Amino acid sequence: MKYSIYSFIIFYLFSCNTKKTPNNILTDYKVSKTISAIKIVDSLTIEESIIVNTLLRLQLESDRYNNTRKNEILLIKESINPLVALNAYDYAYKERKSSVSSRLLINPNSLDNEDGWVIDSLKIDSLKNKYNKDEVYNWKESDVKNYKISIMNSKTFINIIKSGSYINLPEKLVIYVSKPLIINKKYALIFFNSGNSQFGFNTIERFTVLMKKIEGKWVKDIYYYDGTYD
Repeated sequence: MKYSIYSFIIFYLFSCNTKKTPNNILTDYKVSKTISAIKIVDSLTIEESIIVNTLLRLQLESDRYNNTRKNEILLIKESINPLVALNAYDYAYKERKSSVSSRLLINPNSLDNEDGWVIDSLKIDSLKNKYNKDEVYNWKESDVKNYKISIMNSKTFINIIKSGSYINLPEKLVIYVSKPLIINKKYALIFFNSGNSQFGFNTIERFTVLMKKIEGKWVKDIYYYDGTYD
């Protein structure tokens, strides 16, 4: 079962090494608007800013980005709804006893995946109610502290793919990211999706990660996947 109904633009917009047709892109854009919030938020909290910048730094410093190190970084303006991160966790949690569970939760720090379930179904439902009509945050260049980035709204990016004009543009590292869904003082969930713009959008990685606060510092802890990609 796929969690497409909760998806933002990217859930069906991209697949690895595949460019979607313009009709599919436009359909996905319309679907994404069904869970968008009404209120626009002007700024991040200090904790949200620290979490986002920690995740970006840890990801972009990894070897996975060696081939895109010189590319301009393009951050999609509209933040992904925090429900996307929560739904990935929820899907993995519901499938935790199934044969595919090992592909839905990756715990680099432990062989015991039971360590990964920091909230239960009751808390999941409570958070879903809280974030069902979450506020929309538009990323600004000043939000990213460690890298020089450009901002582009999602509709413009979709139109570039639709028109095929990306062929004549320099390659970019394109990033979608959600605002952190802060569970408590110790844990937060955040969604991250990156891709190379060479063929519109070639997915590099796409996941929800549990950020954990240890001795006052946020670190990546556990990865969750929603079954969208096999």
